[in-house]
Amino acid sequence: DVLKIKVGKDSIATDIERIKEVRRRIGNKIKLRLDANQGWGKKEAIFAIRKLEDLDLGIELVEQPVKAWDIAGLKQVTDHVDTLIMADESIFTPRQALEVVKNRSADLINIKLMKAGGIYQAQMINQLAEASGIECMVGSMIETKVGITAAAHFAASKRNITRFDFDAPLMMAKD
Repeated sequence: DVLKIKVGKDSIATDIERIKEVRRRIGNKIKLRLDANQGWGKKEAIFAIRKLEDLDLGIELVEQPVKAWDIAGLKQVTDHVDTLIMADESIFTPRQALEVVKNRSADLINIKLMKAGGIYQAQMINQLAEASGIECMVGSMIETKVGITAAAHFAASKRNITRFDFDAPLMMAKD
């Protein structure tokens, strides 16, 4: 019931046409999440997301629209669009999470156990988010089913983890 579309490598016009075509083919019942993987500047991100909003394509969220280090730019995008903005590559550590949370630079946080350095660090990031009323998603990198199982248990044990993205084992020929 959710499709994640990578954007930010081609032109914004190409990204928008691709998203329009996906939406046309799948209808409105499936959620669309976009992952820009740091592919836009802040002005490009605001322009693209506003355009998508104007087209009423039902985008649930946009993940990491700007460079990981550009926390001020991330906040600017978050403040100037209605679509939920998720921090991903901007947060590896609890200290980075604190900066994003303190400045309200994103609406959501993507926690990845492998990126955070394990369950303990991921829990600290989640506690900061939860204390601030920020929902989280637990995502994956390129880990096996064992890693995904740990992430799934972590996600299931937290109230404010409302989304997950556990596709990593699908990318492996052998587990």
